[in-house]
Amino acid sequence: MELARVHVHGSGKKRRARSIDYKHVAESLRRKPNAFLYCQWQSELLPNLQWHQLWESLKANFERDQAARLITEALYIAATQDQESQVADYLQTQLDQSTLTLSRLKQAFEFKLSTEQYPDVTSQQHDLSDYDQLLHSRPGQPIPVADDNPKTVAVEAFPRRVAEHRASSDSGELVLRPVSVGFSSRRSQPSEQNRISRALTEAQLPYGKSWTNFEFAHVPTLNPAALMEFAQTTHWLESGSNILIFGPSGTGKTHVSSALGASIIELGKRVKFVTATTLVQQLQLAKLQLELQSLLSKLDRYDLLIIDDLGYVQKSDVETSVLFELIAHRYERKSLLITANQPFSQWDKIFPNSMMTVAAIDRLIHHATIFEMQAESFRKQEAAKHTAKSQKAAS
Repeated sequence: MELARVHVHGSGKKRRARSIDYKHVAESLRRKPNAFLYCQWQSELLPNLQWHQLWESLKANFERDQAARLITEALYIAATQDQESQVADYLQTQLDQSTLTLSRLKQAFEFKLSTEQYPDVTSQQHDLSDYDQLLHSRPGQPIPVADDNPKTVAVEAFPRRVAEHRASSDSGELVLRPVSVGFSSRRSQPSEQNRISRALTEAQLPYGKSWTNFEFAHVPTLNPAALMEFAQTTHWLESGSNILIFGPSGTGKTHVSSALGASIIELGKRVKFVTATTLVQQLQLAKLQLELQSLLSKLDRYDLLIIDDLGYVQKSDVETSVLFELIAHRYERKSLLITANQPFSQWDKIFPNSMMTVAAIDRLIHHATIFEMQAESFRKQEAAKHTAKSQKAAS
């Protein structure tokens, strides 16, 4: 959490220090009252001397946990309703009469909305299934979503031939040439090698997944030429565009995203690979510690953030609203590459409500290209070969 700087006078010199306003953290403390007991800024959170005296009285008359719930609820009411002095006077009166309870405090300052003054307003939400029309519309081709940003990569504008990235094997199958994509002439220099090595370590990409060992022929719905273009340019990163990769489990979504991440690193950009479940846990922990904005800012150092297996995040497991906050924070600023095994129509299982789901999808697809990977699972195929080989050996 970033605190405002103020001048502090002491020892005859002006010094710089941090200040905190309880209004900035009242909602968070209300959700976790015990944090107030151990907060290093506890004294600064209390607005004035009257509140300090009230806190001492609360500790003397109630158990510590109950006292924390009362003071944080009072601070929340004071912050949201701008009734700092009124809340303090109420607490003092109730303490003097020994009638203070949490429910009484809430009822005394309950906000009542006049339905006559504010009539009901309805808002028509988009149907999530409408977004699925972006999928399956052009078999075998990536789908560049309409974009008014001239810097965003458009797949149709790629002038290079697919043959630059493909070659025929002796068996006639389509294979990828064993060349490194995105390497510059500086690659052979020791300093460049060290930079790439450090960047790969920082990125935490899955080991052993590169363009040279991916079987493009196994995924006919994937256009290798388009992927190679993304791997050879950084224009789409500079404009904050996104890539969304959809497909069933085992079709190579993680492999492709990892290989693309490595190519982007070779072009001098910073990349971070993380599973969606791990990322949500990190964001949620940061939010509980009042450090979410700090973590989001730290993630801004990465030109491309790869979020793998979004579909495995379920809103029943953790508070996934933090995922929306990440998407909104990076919107039109920093790029995301997201893999998912569920179509858009099923993303309401990820976010807390349909309104947030639609808002997240809209931000992701506004400047994005969508790839589909429809094929039999690589893992299932390998398991079948292994079983057949074992049965043949046994016979």
